[in-house]
Amino acid sequence: MFNKIKLIILLCSFLLSSIPLKNKLLVPIYFDFGLSLGYNDNLFKFSDDEKESDGSYDYMGSASNYDSSILKPDLKVFYSPQLLYDKVTNFILFSSLSKYPNIEDKNNIYYSLRFEYKIKPYSWIKLGYKNSTDNFLRYYTDGDLPEANYKCDYDSETIYANYSMNFYPYGWTRFEISKNTQFFNPYFTEFDLEIFELSLTHNYKYNLYSISGKISSTVADNISYKNGLNSTEFDRSYNSIGMRLSIKRSLESFLKRITFGYDYNYRSYVSESELDALHAGRSHVENSFFIFMLKELRYNIDMELRYKFRYRKTNSDFEWVESLKSFTDNQIVIKFIYDMELDLFY
Repeated sequence: MFNKIKLIILLCSFLLSSIPLKNKLLVPIYFDFGLSLGYNDNLFKFSDDEKESDGSYDYMGSASNYDSSILKPDLKVFYSPQLLYDKVTNFILFSSLSKYPNIEDKNNIYYSLRFEYKIKPYSWIKLGYKNSTDNFLRYYTDGDLPEANYKCDYDSETIYANYSMNFYPYGWTRFEISKNTQFFNPYFTEFDLEIFELSLTHNYKYNLYSISGKISSTVADNISYKNGLNSTEFDRSYNSIGMRLSIKRSLESFLKRITFGYDYNYRSYVSESELDALHAGRSHVENSFFIFMLKELRYNIDMELRYKFRYRKTNSDFEWVESLKSFTDNQIVIKFIYDMELDLFY
């Protein structure tokens, strides 16, 4: 009943506002055009042994290298109509196209849509949707059709909601819940997952420094487990916990901003089958270190430099699994961002 009354009050405030409806909706649209140029030295997540093995070419398809440059144009659109009296509402659309000249199977499209409603300073409600298609992993042998290697890729969808609240003067906190689905192509449906994540992020600003800490818990359910195919007899479900810490420093000289950060993720698989050597009793720890630097080239053009190092150490009862599933990679990206305001209505 309370929610219905609140909804009626909000609708009345919208309808009875002295600001004409036309002026609420016909507002400028803002665009961010981005172009990223990058490089990753281990896109297939090969272990050290796999990098030295000629057999690894069987997993690479038409690619002749496990590293590649990256070209990624993107577009972000901001639309902020005044739907409710003196409240900020935003609609944000983002889309990107990733191109990998050395590994064309990796090319994919990503887009997202987010709605934001500002309750008061540092207090927001946000609802979002993310979608990416053709996320390529490797070429593998299908457990049900073992006569050849097939392209292994999946489509990913995520819906999420978060709420942030102000704890002035101790910063602000965001709570988020999300559901992600990963559906693989028909050759590899045994890996289909439904993933739920709950996270808490706290942000605190001290002088020119912004400190952010995040903790998260994830449960991934292998929804195709035991669906009748031979390849689904093993459970690929897992649980994980993650932590992130970042420190951002605003600058006034050569750089506009610099960020240092660290990511930690621990994942454990739930399989206990003695026949499933690849997953039973297996876990891994993944550590990532990153640095972002932002420089203003002009009043509406920024340049961002990003570097990330990732190291995954796998633990298993079998030494060959530990060796196979441990890897490192490095990624460096230079991104140019152009901000533009487009007033379509006047």
